[in-house]
Amino acid sequence: MKNYVNDGYNCGVLIIKWFETYLKVAMNTKHEEDLRALTPEKISEKDVNECRS
Repeated sequence: MKNYVNDGYNCGVLIIKWFETYLKVAMNTKHEEDLRALTPEKISEKDVNECRS
């Protein structure tokens, strides 16, 4: 079986990182706000860069 992940992370770590970011956004978003219209102020620069890499 080939390992397609070459950045040192496995799928489980990726899922956990995604879920941590999801929870941060969900906890910092007001009930009436639309999650699809997030601004950079709602997500830290570190979290955005981590998700992009």
